[in-house]
Amino acid sequence: MAQQDASTPENAFEPHVAIGDVTVDRRDVEMLRAIDDHGSMQAAADALGRSYPHLQRRVVELEAAAGDLTERVRGGSGG
Repeated sequence: MAQQDASTPENAFEPHVAIGDVTVDRRDVEMLRAIDDHGSMQAAADALGRSYPHLQRRVVELEAAAGDLTERVRGGSGG
């Protein structure tokens, strides 16, 4: 039996929201917050330990369901 993190109860509630066929969960919220905090998708991907293509694809999926969630600027945070 795998040891459970003491900070996560066995029956922990994992919130999510469905927008059409797309489910938005905690990881998506963390990703969007990281994009805002770091100023670019590349910096957010690096901070979260995810690949840029994976993060960018997920943003596109979320935006297809919910509309614009990020502001695109040519050249990233440095312009």
